[in-house]
Amino acid sequence: MIITKFMDLPCSIKAFSRSNADGSYTVILNTRLCREQQEEGYMHEIEHIKKGDFDALDDANDLETIRHRR
Repeated sequence: MIITKFMDLPCSIKAFSRSNADGSYTVILNTRLCREQQEEGYMHEIEHIKKGDFDALDDANDLETIRHRR
């Protein structure tokens, strides 16, 4: 299950996600951005979930660097 919430974030952050104790995920979208940017951020976070990044032992910043090289 993926729960989506909206929050005021710095404009440099489109979205972020976290895994929850019950096995679900929460994706937070930035309310300060336009819908297109929110959708881009959402899809980016969904890719992290699909690729099992929350199960990886790597640092989140390292994972971002790896994902953006592809």
